[in-house]
Amino acid sequence: MQSYLGSSNRQFGFKKGSGCSTAIYTLRKVVDNFTLNNSTINICSLDLSKAFDNLNHSILFNKLMDRNVPCVIIKLLYCWYSKVFNVVKWGNDISALFKLSSGVRQGGILSPAFFALYVNDVLLKLEKSKLGCHIKLRCFNSLMYADDLLLLSVSVSHLTELIRLCVNEFHAIELDINLNKSGCMRIGDRHKVTIASLQFGDQELHWKSEIKYLGIFILSTRRFCINCQHVKQKFFRSLNGIFGKVGLQTSPTVLCSLIDSYCTPVLLYALESLNWNNKLLNSLENAYSQAYFKIFSTYDKNVIAECHLYMGYLPIPFVLDVRKLNFLTRFMATNKNSVLTSIHDDEYILLCNKYGIPVDGKLTNFKYFVWNHFRNSFRQ
Repeated sequence: MQSYLGSSNRQFGFKKGSGCSTAIYTLRKVVDNFTLNNSTINICSLDLSKAFDNLNHSILFNKLMDRNVPCVIIKLLYCWYSKVFNVVKWGNDISALFKLSSGVRQGGILSPAFFALYVNDVLLKLEKSKLGCHIKLRCFNSLMYADDLLLLSVSVSHLTELIRLCVNEFHAIELDINLNKSGCMRIGDRHKVTIASLQFGDQELHWKSEIKYLGIFILSTRRFCINCQHVKQKFFRSLNGIFGKVGLQTSPTVLCSLIDSYCTPVLLYALESLNWNNKLLNSLENAYSQAYFKIFSTYDKNVIAECHLYMGYLPIPFVLDVRKLNFLTRFMATNKNSVLTSIHDDEYILLCNKYGIPVDGKLTNFKYFVWNHFRNSFRQ
């Protein structure tokens, strides 16, 4: 069924070569494109109420018929979805069977593709509206990952129209937007300007100083920036969990390996899709160094750097550079037709020049060059 289940390029979920980092990177580049040109961008995060559970089967089958899916496949799907039953277990007692008349089975192979198809018309109508953000005639007024939807507009009036269009379109496919859990924010030079809450019927959509999107907390500031405090808290929880289980007397080799496998990914989640300033790097490096402070009982940064070298683990700034080089290489390979490929070339070239890497887009072993650079800088 793969040929029948295509969706908009602004739907990043459930696609090969795409993920949370790709969606966050696209959002960051769109915001930077406008804020660096002295515009203030308005962002709205819309929360769909139990989207996967409220998917209407009849509407889904009609959309499959619109895609000219063979009748035999639709009949098979109808047979499957008409025989979904649940029970409730309470202690040793089990309730009677009850039928599920809506929703897709989360975890199923087809379910993500069906949901992307189900909401795809909303993204298409947002594009046809010609409202919101556009770059080089390409639409970037909406970005979606599964059921997480962001609307982007320089104009507040355009943003209001986009939200109203979403409310109407989602209502048509029997999905509801929870405006109480949704919110708006501004990024740019005029982010502190007070704006009245947006009114939709008897509900208000408030302006916030921070919104959560795909696990990161975006701040309302002059430039695209995230709040790392939540990430550091998760990192320390995972770090303390390891120390609490195995103790500090365990072999440093084992501890460093566990931290690298279970804690470092938590700290560096999606950071390859962002630009880092010195403040952010120092904050992350200080958090990461706390693990080495405890393991090696020292607060001397030169000693910690030597521990990194001989234990075989790169410091955080170098790890981030490796992750970003790998990410940008994948992004260029899988998004050749995207307008963003021409915007991000400067980041890739600067990193390649920094480590003496050939700028041909074919290299994948970036860690070798970064590691040599770290070793040479340490010796100097």
